[in-house]
Amino acid sequence: QLPDFDEVASSQIPAIMQLINMGYNYISRKDIDTHRESHGQYILRDIAFQALRNINGADISDGSIKEAITDLEKIKMDDGVIAASQSVFSNLLSGVAVSEFIDGKKESPQLRFIDWQNPSNNQYHVVPEFEISEEQNRRPDIVLFVNGIPFAVIENKKASVPVEEAVKQMIRNQQGNQTPKFFLFPQILVATNVNELKYGTMLTPAEFYSIWKEKDAGEDYDQAVLESVNTKISDDKLAQIGIDLNRPHYVQPEKEQATNQDKGIYSLLRPERLLDLVRNFALYDNGIKKLPRYQQFFAIKKILNTIQTQDAKGKRNGGLVWHTQGSGKSLTMVM
Repeated sequence: QLPDFDEVASSQIPAIMQLINMGYNYISRKDIDTHRESHGQYILRDIAFQALRNINGADISDGSIKEAITDLEKIKMDDGVIAASQSVFSNLLSGVAVSEFIDGKKESPQLRFIDWQNPSNNQYHVVPEFEISEEQNRRPDIVLFVNGIPFAVIENKKASVPVEEAVKQMIRNQQGNQTPKFFLFPQILVATNVNELKYGTMLTPAEFYSIWKEKDAGEDYDQAVLESVNTKISDDKLAQIGIDLNRPHYVQPEKEQATNQDKGIYSLLRPERLLDLVRNFALYDNGIKKLPRYQQFFAIKKILNTIQTQDAKGKRNGGLVWHTQGSGKSLTMVM
């Protein structure tokens, strides 16, 4: 039997299996609608409630948690998508103050949507073919959720299709006559065709979708990537993925070498890296949402490591970061 080289078998299913191995819980297509009331509701409210109940203290009531989830989803776009997106981002980053009576006094404790300090305290889910409905009906190939909130989107193509086609599709779906409200929530948008992977964020122009390279990666990194793609998932889970994506006879392969898709997904979307990128490196610059290039990310990591290191006399070493014109010096300083 000839191998199946379509985008589902070559890109989408391998990505889903890798994400499962990286800590994302799979929700099948038949189960996903039990977590929401319609295709126009994007936060999985029951999952969000359980997750937020877990990461917030007893001083925050169940009612406040439910209200905060509803308010986050009902964000208005009257002032435009950028303002709405920035509001969602701010709430995810800092949480929201809620009104509670504690020991007979009215208090305003801060409710958290994400536990940024302890990634393992959050809940991670992966959903294939997530149906969204606004001016148009769309179905992104893969949506990742953190605490029931859409956090990343992947568009998959087969190797014979340029990755730019996946980027175009991602950009089209964000337009005002498409599904702009959904894209207020995801923080990282990924386009891949197995051999290439590019990432951006909301309304990133096509020319600014970037590749990612893991600087100074050694054998440990390569081994970790291979482990994330080759670790066998359960037969039941694989069978369900096959049913969901109409590939009932799909067999999980064992790879000798990781693809650029494998490396990009591991580098950008493993839970601790995903949260690090969003919390510490995403920003809005003159109304434009931006993520770091890999050079900026690793330069900043090295700078922070250097200034936190002291010699026996308590002296810190200096350093020099080389930049070319237009390479993002100002943003590196902000980040």
